[in-house]
Amino acid sequence: IVFNGEIYNYLELKEKLASEQKLHRIEFKTTSDTEILLYSYIMWGKECLKYIEGMFAFAIYDKKENSLFLCRDHLGQKPLYYSHQNGSFVFSSELRSLIEHPQLEKKIGFINILQFHSYDVFPYEKTPFENIYKLLPGHYVEYINNSVVIKKYWDSVPDSYNLDSYSPGDALEKLDSLFVTSLKKHLRSEVPFGVFLSGGVDSSLVTYYAKKVLQDKPLYTFNVGVHYSNFNESHIAKTVARNVGSFHKEFELYETDIQNCINRILCHIDEPLADPGLINSYFIANKAREYIKVALVGDGSDEIFAGYVTFQALNWLKIFKIVPKQFFLPLLFLIKIFSQNRNAYMNIYFKFKQFIKGISCNDTIRLPSWLSAATPSEIKNLYCEEFVRENLGNQSINSTMLFSDEHYHSKQIQKHNLGDIMLYQYQKYFLPEFVLGHSDRASMACSLEVRCPIIDKNIVEFANSLPMNLKFKNNDLKRILIQLMAKIDFPEEVIRHKKQGFTFPVAAWLTGKIKNKLDELTDFIEADKDGIWNKGYIKRLINEHIGHKENHYRILWNLIVYSHWYKKYHNHFNY
Repeated sequence: IVFNGEIYNYLELKEKLASEQKLHRIEFKTTSDTEILLYSYIMWGKECLKYIEGMFAFAIYDKKENSLFLCRDHLGQKPLYYSHQNGSFVFSSELRSLIEHPQLEKKIGFINILQFHSYDVFPYEKTPFENIYKLLPGHYVEYINNSVVIKKYWDSVPDSYNLDSYSPGDALEKLDSLFVTSLKKHLRSEVPFGVFLSGGVDSSLVTYYAKKVLQDKPLYTFNVGVHYSNFNESHIAKTVARNVGSFHKEFELYETDIQNCINRILCHIDEPLADPGLINSYFIANKAREYIKVALVGDGSDEIFAGYVTFQALNWLKIFKIVPKQFFLPLLFLIKIFSQNRNAYMNIYFKFKQFIKGISCNDTIRLPSWLSAATPSEIKNLYCEEFVRENLGNQSINSTMLFSDEHYHSKQIQKHNLGDIMLYQYQKYFLPEFVLGHSDRASMACSLEVRCPIIDKNIVEFANSLPMNLKFKNNDLKRILIQLMAKIDFPEEVIRHKKQGFTFPVAAWLTGKIKNKLDELTDFIEADKDGIWNKGYIKRLINEHIGHKENHYRILWNLIVYSHWYKKYHNHFNY
């Protein structure tokens, strides 16, 4: 067995295995969850996936059958890459291993790169390469007789919605119980624990329940402060820490720290990931590692309990669907004129600019359109026309191409309401590739283990069984979590605190503290001798951003991350 991750219910599995020892004569030689996982597969085969709870990517080789079994956890907390070429099957938790593997062909998938420019990640099974893939969360691979069979063993949303008829009170009691059970499993270790405490609903609840489970044992909480009010929740984090009685550590992020963090983290990632939250996660993980070995985070709450402003956009969608399209751009221009701080986090200009991207879309691609870093026409303008023709022929760069994966993977729920479709998509690509992706990459780079108790399989299944009005109603996000905070007597200022997000002011930094990254991007574009990039267009984006005429930080940061990756690995692949 090769195993990356943790099995949280390994003690329960050990008991279950021990109850069948008489038949199978299992002799446990260690207290390791790895041994439990291996014996679970020996005992039950693929059926073991019904019982396993945790974050994992593992491979088991069966010598008798000469077969290989690989599996990735339910929500995709741990990555797993693979490639099947020329009679060889190669796999790894890191893409860089496959990039440097001498026997694998590494050909850039141009459509994959175009999708990255839109998504800021490589969605679903995609990677930068045509013939290297990610195993999807909740899936396994069987490799036998040079044949690859991929199957789904679990889905975050069942094929048919069987909504449980919980009363609000019963739902709260059930959720409270599930949180306690999850934290008990996630806190199984003798090492010091801590929580990345932003001050938001998710991390505050994790902190509360962690302390409830640990009781008199110490619990650390960690927060990062920056000198931008739109991005700083330190005062709320202090209130939460004081309320639960944790040992609270607050770190200030300064200009020199920013440079060091960005350079280090860009060197660590082996698949382009243009989520600025990666910087935050790396900085806090690097600091927390001095005090703890295992950290808890609030990841996943927004994706299962409807915590994003895109759900509030559903109310506006009903109004703007009847507004003629020709009014959108003039309205956006007016909002731009009266928007005082275009670099502020989620300001009205940024929100409306993103909102109009998805007004006219099909329901299955509306969410990725709203979240996209750039429109299809903007992405097309990044490249020289001749280069696009050479790689795409007569195929045009449009929403159908960019979001083809979204449309395919959402087929089973396309007849459901838009809110349920969005929740499903958040759980299927945004959670594993964005949120869990940056947490895992950043923490592993710091040799720190990060655990996500909110996306315990049982909590996810419970959340998905609830009707939408218990999660989102009348513009109120994560309603049941807010009600739970009130039930356990959280301070009112914490409950009413407006969501700010786990990110940094990259838009402002690109005009100041990390402007050198734009200089590096300019040098990268200028060095292009193969006629790939539309140099004039990209320089215009840079100049408009530096001159505060437009906020282009999303696509510029996307290009910075991609260019850094390209420069590091380009000798190993070809277009």
